[in-house]
Amino acid sequence: MQNSAQSQQVSDRSGVRCERFFHLNLPSVMAAKSLIYPQMSAYYDCDANYFRSRSSHLGLLLMHVTAGRLAVCGVRGEVEAGPGDTVLLETFRTHLYCAAQGTSPSFYWLHFDGVGARPLAEYLIHRNQGICFSLPNEYSQRFSHLILDLSKENLPETEQSARIYALLCAMERPNLERTPCQKAVDYLQGHYAEGVRIADLAAAAHLSASHFCACFKEEYGVSPHQYLIEYRLSIGHNLVCNTAQSIEEIYPQIGYSSPSAFIAAFSKKYGSTPSALRKRLYDRAARG
Repeated sequence: MQNSAQSQQVSDRSGVRCERFFHLNLPSVMAAKSLIYPQMSAYYDCDANYFRSRSSHLGLLLMHVTAGRLAVCGVRGEVEAGPGDTVLLETFRTHLYCAAQGTSPSFYWLHFDGVGARPLAEYLIHRNQGICFSLPNEYSQRFSHLILDLSKENLPETEQSARIYALLCAMERPNLERTPCQKAVDYLQGHYAEGVRIADLAAAAHLSASHFCACFKEEYGVSPHQYLIEYRLSIGHNLVCNTAQSIEEIYPQIGYSSPSAFIAAFSKKYGSTPSALRKRLYDRAARG
């Protein structure tokens, strides 16, 4: 259920000279369980006394500054954001933001939350090494268009979610250098059919073997060896399900030394031998 009636606005407007495009949203059960969803959004033109300080408030907050400067303080640092800057703030934790001294800020803002939103925000802040993002000019247009469209109350919840997610994804700037472990994964994906060693991956990451293994586990949640197994088996599964290649043709393509080794690993992961899985798929297709 969505609701942005002016009579039900709940945001604090002290210090706000002009407010436009206000939208208050109550997500449906489906959106709350499955999507990233907006909570409140608007455009504020503020005076020099604008100030907000809270121990907790909703979920996450994006603020895109168009004029003046905002001073922002959260658990992940303090920044002063100027025109063109976007701030990503975890408002479910203690935070403060206000007009920087001597300025009267104007900014678009969006409170949001939902499935995967908080871990994604944490990742973006970590990659950016801070809560203030300097992004291309087109980002400002995308942000402002979303705030305007939300205020019109005609966006399906799935589209709302997709556009918020796209805004967040655009915050991982393409010019950011890939992490050492991502460089190692690039090497692994190009050499998975070969005898990939930890030493090779560590060299691609420019780390010592022990440091690389610890960093990889922290970033991907599995060891480099387990990642390699999962990657090889995923490709093998695709070849079993979507080609007519025999097991004898498949196993060397994905780095296994023998068909028996491939079959054993495949069965452990998928609970079925490659031949049995292929037969089930064939029988299902034959039945229509």
